[in-house]
Amino acid sequence: MHRRDLLKTLVATTLTSALPGSLLLSNNAFSSVVAKQQNKVYPWKNWSGNQTCYPQNKYAPTSVDALKEIIHSSKGTIRSIGSGHSFSELIPTNDTLVSVRRLNGLSSIDNINKTASFLAGTTLRE
Repeated sequence: MHRRDLLKTLVATTLTSALPGSLLLSNNAFSSVVAKQQNKVYPWKNWSGNQTCYPQNKYAPTSVDALKEIIHSSKGTIRSIGSGHSFSELIPTNDTLVSVRRLNGLSSIDNINKTASFLAGTTLRE
Protein backbone atom coordinates (compact mmCIF):
# COMPACT_ATOMS: atom_id res chain seq x y z
CA MET A 1 0.00 0.00 0.00
CA HIS A 2 1.29 3.43 -0.92
CA ARG A 3 1.52 6.17 1.69
CA ARG A 4 -1.13 8.25 -0.10
CA ASP A 5 -3.59 5.32 -0.06
CA LEU A 6 -2.92 4.76 3.63
CA LEU A 7 -3.57 8.43 4.39
CA LYS A 8 -6.79 8.41 2.36
CA THR A 9 -7.98 5.33 4.23
CA LEU A 10 -7.16 6.86 7.61
CA VAL A 11 -8.94 10.12 6.77
CA ALA A 12 -12.00 8.29 5.41
CA THR A 13 -12.16 6.08 8.49
CA THR A 14 -11.85 9.04 10.81
CA LEU A 15 -14.53 11.04 8.99
CA THR A 16 -16.90 8.07 8.84
CA SER A 17 -16.52 7.33 12.54
CA ALA A 18 -17.14 11.00 13.34
CA LEU A 19 -20.46 11.12 11.50
CA PRO A 20 -23.42 11.68 13.80
CA GLY A 21 -26.53 9.57 13.72
CA SER A 22 -26.96 5.89 13.04
CA LEU A 23 -26.82 3.62 10.05
CA LEU A 24 -30.07 3.01 8.26
CA LEU A 25 -30.18 -0.76 8.65
CA SER A 26 -33.83 -1.32 9.47
CA ASN A 27 -34.93 -1.43 5.83
CA ASN A 28 -33.19 -4.02 3.65
CA ALA A 29 -33.26 -1.66 0.66
CA PHE A 30 -31.24 0.81 2.70
CA SER A 31 -28.83 -1.65 4.30
CA SER A 32 -25.96 -0.25 2.24
CA VAL A 33 -26.63 3.38 3.10
CA VAL A 34 -23.71 4.81 5.06
CA ALA A 35 -25.29 7.40 7.30
CA LYS A 36 -28.24 9.70 7.68
CA GLN A 37 -28.11 12.45 10.24
CA GLN A 38 -30.91 12.50 12.80
CA ASN A 39 -32.33 15.85 13.83
CA LYS A 40 -29.20 17.72 12.69
CA VAL A 41 -28.22 19.12 9.34
CA TYR A 42 -24.52 19.28 8.53
CA PRO A 43 -23.14 21.34 5.66
CA TRP A 44 -21.58 20.02 2.49
CA LYS A 45 -18.83 22.20 0.96
CA ASN A 46 -16.69 21.82 -2.11
CA TRP A 47 -12.93 21.78 -1.66
CA SER A 48 -12.54 25.56 -2.04
CA GLY A 49 -15.52 26.44 0.14
CA ASN A 50 -17.22 28.63 -2.48
CA GLN A 51 -20.18 26.17 -2.77
CA THR A 52 -22.12 25.19 0.36
CA CYS A 53 -25.43 23.51 1.08
CA TYR A 54 -27.25 21.94 4.03
CA PRO A 55 -28.72 18.66 2.75
CA GLN A 56 -31.40 16.97 4.85
CA ASN A 57 -30.22 13.52 3.68
CA LYS A 58 -26.83 12.10 2.68
CA TYR A 59 -26.49 8.60 1.24
CA ALA A 60 -23.69 6.37 -0.06
CA PRO A 61 -25.26 3.15 -1.37
CA THR A 62 -23.19 0.05 -2.18
CA SER A 63 -25.63 -1.47 -4.66
CA VAL A 64 -27.64 -0.30 -7.63
CA ASP A 65 -30.81 -1.59 -5.94
CA ALA A 66 -30.14 0.59 -2.88
CA LEU A 67 -29.54 3.58 -5.18
CA LYS A 68 -32.84 2.91 -6.96
CA GLU A 69 -34.66 2.80 -3.63
CA ILE A 70 -33.07 6.09 -2.53
CA ILE A 71 -34.08 7.77 -5.78
CA HIS A 72 -37.60 6.34 -5.61
CA SER A 73 -38.23 7.31 -1.98
CA SER A 74 -36.51 10.72 -1.87
CA LYS A 75 -38.54 13.88 -2.11
CA GLY A 76 -37.21 17.09 -3.61
CA THR A 77 -33.92 17.51 -5.43
CA ILE A 78 -31.39 14.68 -5.54
CA ARG A 79 -27.80 15.55 -6.41
CA SER A 80 -24.89 13.20 -6.91
CA ILE A 81 -21.61 14.27 -5.34
CA GLY A 82 -18.17 13.41 -6.58
CA SER A 83 -14.87 14.77 -5.38
CA GLY A 84 -16.23 18.30 -4.86
CA HIS A 85 -13.84 20.02 -7.26
CA SER A 86 -16.44 21.94 -9.25
CA PHE A 87 -16.66 25.71 -8.89
CA SER A 88 -20.19 25.77 -10.37
CA GLU A 89 -23.48 25.15 -8.60
CA LEU A 90 -23.80 21.55 -9.79
CA ILE A 91 -24.27 20.00 -6.36
CA PRO A 92 -25.75 22.37 -3.77
CA THR A 93 -29.18 21.25 -2.59
CA ASN A 94 -30.85 21.27 0.78
CA ASP A 95 -32.71 18.06 -0.05
CA THR A 96 -30.69 14.87 -0.80
CA LEU A 97 -27.04 14.23 -1.66
CA VAL A 98 -25.95 10.83 -2.96
CA SER A 99 -22.35 9.68 -3.24
CA VAL A 100 -21.72 6.89 -5.75
CA ARG A 101 -18.17 6.38 -4.48
CA ARG A 102 -19.06 3.01 -2.96
CA LEU A 103 -20.58 1.87 -6.28
CA ASN A 104 -17.21 0.99 -7.76
CA GLY A 105 -15.45 -1.76 -9.63
CA LEU A 106 -15.57 -3.65 -12.89
CA SER A 107 -19.09 -4.58 -14.03
CA SER A 108 -18.45 -6.29 -17.37
CA ILE A 109 -15.84 -7.15 -19.99
CA ASP A 110 -16.48 -7.52 -23.72
CA ASN A 111 -13.54 -9.53 -25.08
CA ILE A 112 -14.79 -9.32 -28.66
CA ASN A 113 -14.93 -5.51 -28.76
CA LYS A 114 -12.07 -5.13 -26.26
CA THR A 115 -14.13 -2.93 -23.92
CA ALA A 116 -14.93 -2.92 -20.23
CA SER A 117 -17.65 -1.27 -18.17
CA PHE A 118 -17.20 0.09 -14.67
CA LEU A 119 -19.64 1.27 -12.03
CA ALA A 120 -20.08 5.02 -11.60
CA GLY A 121 -17.99 5.40 -8.44
CA THR A 122 -14.85 3.83 -9.90
CA THR A 123 -11.95 6.27 -9.95
CA LEU A 124 -9.42 6.50 -12.77
CA ARG A 125 -6.76 5.32 -10.36
CA GLU A 126 -8.72 2.15 -9.60
